[in-house]
Amino acid sequence: MRYLTLLVVFCFNQALGQYATLSFKVKDSLKRPIVFCEPIEGHANTWIPTYSIKNNSSNEFTFKRRIRITEPVAIQIHFGYQPLWLYIEPGQNILIDINLNLFTGKSTNGGLKIIGPNARGNEYFNDFNFQPARKFKLTDDILLSFDDKNPLKTIKYYEQKVDSSFAYLKRLKSKKLITPTFYKLVTNDLDLSYLREFGIGLLQSKTDYKSKCTIIDSLYVVYNPENEKNLQGFFNGPYCYSYGIYKNTSSFNSGSLPEDTTIRIDTSNYKIAKNFVPFIYLKGDVMKFEWGMSLYLYKAFFPDRFKETDLAPYFSKFPDSWLRHTINFERKNYTNPSDHNSYVDSSKIFVLNTDSLNSFNEVFNVFFKNKLVYVDFWATWCLPCKEEFSFNGSLDSFFLKNDIERLYVSFDSPGNREAVLKNIYSFKLYGKHLLLNKKLFDDIIDKIYGGSTRYSIPRYLIINKKGQIVENNAKRPSSGEALMDQLKIYLEQ
Repeated sequence: MRYLTLLVVFCFNQALGQYATLSFKVKDSLKRPIVFCEPIEGHANTWIPTYSIKNNSSNEFTFKRRIRITEPVAIQIHFGYQPLWLYIEPGQNILIDINLNLFTGKSTNGGLKIIGPNARGNEYFNDFNFQPARKFKLTDDILLSFDDKNPLKTIKYYEQKVDSSFAYLKRLKSKKLITPTFYKLVTNDLDLSYLREFGIGLLQSKTDYKSKCTIIDSLYVVYNPENEKNLQGFFNGPYCYSYGIYKNTSSFNSGSLPEDTTIRIDTSNYKIAKNFVPFIYLKGDVMKFEWGMSLYLYKAFFPDRFKETDLAPYFSKFPDSWLRHTINFERKNYTNPSDHNSYVDSSKIFVLNTDSLNSFNEVFNVFFKNKLVYVDFWATWCLPCKEEFSFNGSLDSFFLKNDIERLYVSFDSPGNREAVLKNIYSFKLYGKHLLLNKKLFDDIIDKIYGGSTRYSIPRYLIINKKGQIVENNAKRPSSGEALMDQLKIYLEQ
């Protein structure tokens, strides 16, 4: 009987160890829906919903979620579009206290507090991922120091720079504030992020092709995406995409992105659209998941560009894929407004003719003299940008009453003009619009982003009546009254 009791207790404890329990305290005046993206077939899932809950309270909303897991995993939780990244392990109990009225990704501003195992590490990881300039600066520094004649020196320098960036995580591990497993997962994930940025930068550089290959070959030996153990984090997809570009030698050699291609599966030939070409260079289960994820994302967020024929080669190769059950999942889609076909007052939309203008200053001298201007940097491919559009209506009367101009600046390439115009009318973006030529784009990158081509959007500016940039990183439309208070400061100046 004693042994039977011990066996029951052991089995019970084992069963408990198959779950992690997440307790939430959420403050969100916008009452955004909460969506969990839990692992699929052992792979980290960043976008496919597995569970959702509606937030009915503008005050504090509390709930629990038990997640069945057998090993440490990465999960992503979306509050509207706002993501939260977490690494969790079996048997853990974690409290997430998040104030979305304050949260901007940084745990230091009081918006995010995590209590439980690896709390400091998870806070740091979210802080880091909302400051992509950190990653860009590190890889840009390495590329600037590149030595064509000594690629092995660049490899060594790359490894030293990446290792030094883990100093804070190493301190947390030495103080036992994070587990060794957490440290390994997160540093591996960040490694992939760095390598992806470095690989894309190298692709676009004028570096000798042979030297490029020497460097990438050496790094991919360590982080081979064909090894599933390297792909347990959040940056798998972008990393696998860059690896596929590298394997497409003609693309990598020319420094350009892939073109459409044709492949043979069994006895049939299939055309692969260029967006999915990099994934056909992967193997086995990694190819199955990453190619499938890219198809899901493209259909979910860019349905106007997606073609059902894109699915044919994938399902021919992977007929039993999880994608069959999720490809038609209906989710809130910020690229397709619900009132897409409703009346649009085209008299309130102005596309500026900037063919003869070469600088951002000229735009304001010509079109916005003595006007207070709120500038919105966006693009058709930017999902956070589109979520912010849904808050424009609540600000319209304030802008009209105070004679504040809106300027939308699209970061799309000139060849995407038709899609930009379609979005402008779909989202009823009333105001003036700037479609950038190359000189204007270069001038904005230089003035606003300090010359770095690694820009991030959405971004908002306030330009005063003298044509001066007085807020280089202004409040977002979703901040509501906080944005109005910020604009009021400059109304009388």
